[in-house]
Amino acid sequence: MTPFLLIAAQPIISTAMSRMNQPLDSLAAWPVVAGLTFTFRSLGVAFNEVVISLIARGESAKLLARFTRRASIIVSLAFLLLLITPLHEFLLETAFALPHGLHELCHVGLWICCLLPGLNFYQSWYMGVLLSKKKTMPIVESVVLFLLVAAGVLSWGVMIDNEIGLYYGAAAYASAMALRTLWLQLRSRSVRKAFQAQPEEATQVFNQLAAN
Repeated sequence: MTPFLLIAAQPIISTAMSRMNQPLDSLAAWPVVAGLTFTFRSLGVAFNEVVISLIARGESAKLLARFTRRASIIVSLAFLLLLITPLHEFLLETAFALPHGLHELCHVGLWICCLLPGLNFYQSWYMGVLLSKKKTMPIVESVVLFLLVAAGVLSWGVMIDNEIGLYYGAAAYASAMALRTLWLQLRSRSVRKAFQAQPEEATQVFNQLAAN
């Protein structure tokens, strides 16, 4: 259900952008913005499976939490480096052969999505912790929240119709992903505390969680 709901956001964003300012430019630029952002986000996708396989091994929880912070910082800095250096001009104008107008549009859209690559590592960390304890409902809740927030921002953009559609589409996606990450953080807090407890304390914490 989770990937299905996430994929469903794409046509929702495209449909909304087609009803805002500069619809053709927005629809042409959105695949480039989403594709480049996902290229950096994909670095954290497989981390979910790593967390599931290693979380229960002694000190692995603390090491995985430390790796999440460092990897998030590194991939965020790499994405920012792309945005502030001439590398983005090479990719957008030369590699993708975008006209100058679309190049500027994409550049702004990428800035709006600049936090997403780093957030993906945290999402994988929180989801891996939850899945390792077979707690899947918070993940479904986070995706439903993602869709509601994205739909709300897009609906607002369609109603007021005062900005380029791509900007609302990128803002809807970025804000929805940020709130989804926050929800996963809140819902996984008790499980993460249990995993990061000392071995002799972990059993007591898990027993308390089971009793609740």
